[in-house]
Amino acid sequence: GIFHLAAHILNKVVNKLFQKNNIIIKIILLPLELVVRLLNFLISILFFYLDKLDKEKSWTTDYLCIAKKN
Repeated sequence: GIFHLAAHILNKVVNKLFQKNNIIIKIILLPLELVVRLLNFLISILFFYLDKLDKEKSWTTDYLCIAKKN
């Protein structure tokens, strides 16, 4: 549902935000990154349980494929 999708997008944003190649920038941003990743983890758990409230499930990342053998 929508909460699962929001948690998935939030995870992608956090990964992109802290994707730095320079080691000095990584070291400087490490404390902030740890806090943000911990908050992301807690929000993802919250969204997991909130997803049960979304009965319509119109927003999803899952796809259905039906195969037929001829």
